[in-house]
Amino acid sequence: MEGNEKITFWELLDEYSIEIPVIQRDYAQGRENVEDIRNNFLESIKNALDTKTDLDLNFVYGSANGKLFTPIDGQQRLTTLYLLHVYLMLALEKKMDKGSNKRIAKFTYETRTTSRDFCKNLTSKPLTIRKDKKLSEVKSVSEEITNNNWFSSSWKNDPTIKSMLNMLDSIHALFKNANLSEYFNLLSGNADDDCPLYFYFLDLGEYNLGDSIYIKLNARGKDLTCYENFKAKLSKYINDELDTPKDDYIAKLDGEWSDVFWTFREPETRLYDDKIMNLFINYLINEYAAHMVSVGRDAVRQELKEIIGYSQLEFINRFQGYNAKWDGQKVANSFVDIFELFDLITDGKKQVIFAPNNKYFDEAQMFKWIMERHDSDYEGRIQADAYFGFVLTNKASIADSDKFGQQLKDWMRVMTTLSRETNYNGGDDYARAISKGVRRLLPYSSDIISHLAGITEHSGYGFDSDCFEEECLKAKLMKRDDEWKELILNAEDNKYFNGQIGFLLEAAGILSKYENGEMDGWTAEEDKNSKDAFRKYLKIYGSIFGEFEYGSKKEKYVGINRLFANNLRRALLCKGDYHLDDSSNSSFLVDFDRDISWKRLLRIQSNEKHGTYKTRRKMLMDLINDPMFDINDICAGLVNICNRDIGKITDWRKYFISVPGVMDALHDYSSYKPKERYIRIEGDNIFLMGSTRLYGYNEEYYSFALCCMLECLGKYSVKYEKAKGWEDIHHQIEVTEKSTGEVYEIKYRRSDKTFAIYKKDGSTTVYANLEDTLNALK
Repeated sequence: MEGNEKITFWELLDEYSIEIPVIQRDYAQGRENVEDIRNNFLESIKNALDTKTDLDLNFVYGSANGKLFTPIDGQQRLTTLYLLHVYLMLALEKKMDKGSNKRIAKFTYETRTTSRDFCKNLTSKPLTIRKDKKLSEVKSVSEEITNNNWFSSSWKNDPTIKSMLNMLDSIHALFKNANLSEYFNLLSGNADDDCPLYFYFLDLGEYNLGDSIYIKLNARGKDLTCYENFKAKLSKYINDELDTPKDDYIAKLDGEWSDVFWTFREPETRLYDDKIMNLFINYLINEYAAHMVSVGRDAVRQELKEIIGYSQLEFINRFQGYNAKWDGQKVANSFVDIFELFDLITDGKKQVIFAPNNKYFDEAQMFKWIMERHDSDYEGRIQADAYFGFVLTNKASIADSDKFGQQLKDWMRVMTTLSRETNYNGGDDYARAISKGVRRLLPYSSDIISHLAGITEHSGYGFDSDCFEEECLKAKLMKRDDEWKELILNAEDNKYFNGQIGFLLEAAGILSKYENGEMDGWTAEEDKNSKDAFRKYLKIYGSIFGEFEYGSKKEKYVGINRLFANNLRRALLCKGDYHLDDSSNSSFLVDFDRDISWKRLLRIQSNEKHGTYKTRRKMLMDLINDPMFDINDICAGLVNICNRDIGKITDWRKYFISVPGVMDALHDYSSYKPKERYIRIEGDNIFLMGSTRLYGYNEEYYSFALCCMLECLGKYSVKYEKAKGWEDIHHQIEVTEKSTGEVYEIKYRRSDKTFAIYKKDGSTTVYANLEDTLNALK
C-alpha cells in the first residue's frame, strides 16, 4: 500500500494488523469527562451512514513494518472504529463469522497486557447475554460483557478497558435502533465506492523516526487534549475551504516541527499541546483583529474581548465561523500562513534566529511568548504580528541572511517603539494598530526607514499619531546621513527614553523646523548646528534620566538620577508649578506612571487641550538653560539655583524649595526601591499624603516644614505628630531643648494659619507665621 492513500478501517485491517504500541497513551475517547466529544463524533458517524455522505476522518500516521501497522497519530479514531465494528458484529451475531472475526481480531493493544487480553477475548470468546436477550434489548453492553466468565474483574482497573466499555455503551445508546445490517454492509465496503467513512493512510516509516516520535507525541499524558481534536479537524477544514490539499503540514506537526515544540513542553505532563494550541489561537486573534468587519468602537471592543477570552475548546468550536465576520481573508488561508511560518522560522530542530544580538527585539522570547496566554497584552500581540508578518512578507530575501537580519532590526525597532508608546483603551485601538498600522506598513517593511521618511500625512496609521510622526521625523534625519543615524540610535539606547526622543528633537529646535517644512532646505551649517544642539541636550537629559547604579552593591535602576533628583524637583519649582494631578492628589513626578511620570511630561502630545505637558517641558528647558545650571556638576548647580531664587518665591512652593527635608520625605531614596508619595492641595492647605486617601495619617505641609527646620538647628530633639484626616485641625510638634531638657509643644492652627507654642508653665505664645516661630525658637 502506498502512502497518502484514502482507505477505510476495514480495508486497513485487510492489509495490516494494527497494534497500538506499549508507549502509546491509553484510549481516551471513552472517558467519562469527554462525553460531549465522544457523542459528537458518534453522531457524525451515524449521520454519514444514514445519509451515505462522505465523512473524512483526516490522516492516520504511523509506521508499516511488513504486515504490521503501528500508528503514531490516529489511535483514538482507530479504536473507536474498531469498537463500532465489534458492536455491529455482536448485534448482528457476526462475531463468530470466520472471515469477519479473523479480520477484526487483527486489531490489538500493546499498552498493557490487560488491554491486549481484553481485545483478544472480545473478538474470540462468545458473548453470553443474560435472560437470552438480543443485544439490542439490553440496557448496557458493558454490564453484559463484564458479566461473562472470560472477563476478569481486574480488567476494570485498566483505563483503556474502562474507556472501551464506556464507548460501547455510547455506541449502543445511539445505534441500537438503527438499521445495523445496512451499516455493517457500508462499513465493510471500500472507500472508493460504498463506505462513507474513510481516512488517509500515511506511512512514516520511510522517515526513520524511531521510538522517540512515539515518546514525544503519544506517551506524554492521559487526557485527550484540545489540540488533538483541533488537529483532527484542521486538515479537512483547510482542504474543504481552499480545495487544495495541505496534508504535508499536518504531517510536519507530528514530524519535524514536533522537535521544536517539544522544547516548550510542560514539565509535569510532558505535553506541548497547550502551547501549540495557544500559538494557533494567538495568531488567529491577530488575524481576526486585522480582518474583522468594522462595526463601531463598542462592538469591536466587545467582540475582541470575547474572542481573546475564548478557552481552547471554544476556539475549536467557533473558528470555522470566522469567515462570516472577516473582510475578504479566509480563515483557512491564515492557517496556511501559520504553517508556512513554521517552515520559515524552524530548521527541523529549533527556531531560526534571523537577527541575533538584536537589542530591539528578542525573537526567541517572542516565539515563547506566543505560546502562552496573555489576554489583553495588546503591545505584545502587535509586536508578534509585526515579526511574523515581516518573515512572511520578505521570505524571498531570507537567503541573504545579513541583509534580512538588518532589515528585520530596522523594522522591529520602529514597530516595538510604536506599539509600546501607543495607549490602548480597548480592543478597537488594538485592531486599528494591527489593521491600519502593521498591515498597512508591512509591504514597505524591507526598507521601513525610507518609507517613513517619505510620509507627509501622519494620521490613519493606527498608532499614536505623535509617536508615529516622531518615527517619520527620525527616519527623515537618518536618511540624511550616517551621522544622524548614529545620533538617533544612541539617543534611543537610553533605557529611560526607550526609543521616545521627541522631546530631544523639540529641545534642539528640530521638531518645529520639521513641522514648518524647513528641513529639506537646511544648509550644511544649519545641519551642523542642529546636530550640535541635539548632542547638547542628549548629554544633559542623559545625565538626568537613564540607567544608573545604586549603593555599594552597584544595583542598577532606570529612572531619574537619584544623586540630585530632589534638588532637581526643588529647582524646577523655581521655574513654576509643574506638579501633575492624579485624581484628587498631586505629584512632583515619579519615574514610571501613565499620568504623573517624568516620562509622561517628556512625551510630545500635539492635541493636549490645555498645554499642560508642553508648559512643564518649557519649565524644564528653562531650568536646563539657566546660566547657573552646570552639566559638569548638576547637583551643585541645582542647589545654587534654589539658593538664588528662593527669596523671590512667596507662594506655597516656598518651603518645598527652601527645606530639602520636605521633598526628601516625599521622594525617599534611602533604599533601593524609592518611596514615592502624593501631596493633596485643598485650597490653602497642603498635606503630605501617607496614602491615596485623606482620612489616613498625613503630615501637614507648613508644620512639617517647621519640624524639618528645627531638626536642622541641632538645638532640639523633635517629635512630629501626624494629623488624621481633614478633621484633625491641630498638628503638633514636641521639641525638647537638648541643653536644658525643657519641653515645648507647637501646634499649627489651620483655622487662622498661625503657630502656637505651649510651655510647661501653661503660657502660650501665638506667632503669625512659620518664620516668626522659628526665630523665637532660635
